[in-house]
Amino acid sequence: MNVWAVIGFVLWSAFKFLVAPPFGFEAGLNFFGVVLWMFIGGVIGITTFYNLSAWIFERARKKRLERRLELQDKGLPNDVKIFTSRNKKIVRLKHKLGMYGVVFLALPIISLPITGLICAKFFKHEGKKLYVSLLISLALWSFLLTGFFELFYHDLREWISNL
Repeated sequence: MNVWAVIGFVLWSAFKFLVAPPFGFEAGLNFFGVVLWMFIGGVIGITTFYNLSAWIFERARKKRLERRLELQDKGLPNDVKIFTSRNKKIVRLKHKLGMYGVVFLALPIISLPITGLICAKFFKHEGKKLYVSLLISLALWSFLLTGFFELFYHDLREWISNL
């Protein structure tokens, strides 16, 4: 087992969780090794991107507040929120799926940075419940995706090599 290959696998898992298991098998890890390191990479990724996104949103909120105060001091009208059809669709999807739906469906389909951003934007008030849900989802998807690739990995590898 190559240490650099495992580090690369963990970093890959931190960004694109869905396609990470084959890289773990190529690094020489067994099933439980892939699950463990994939989970660790996912935790690193989701924690990093959630906290980074929360910091960015908080900074943007403070800037907006400063701008509104400046406009108010000058006697100009404050910013008015504009609801576009895109914004309405995002809010409708958020309400339809809820926190658990977004956490369990977006995590493997969308990359971890985008999932962290969505959670920081819409579910920051959930606190520990959100983080525990993310960890459970990471563990579940680590097992499911690794199991899927364990079953079909050799067939996929052979098929790709024949292309």
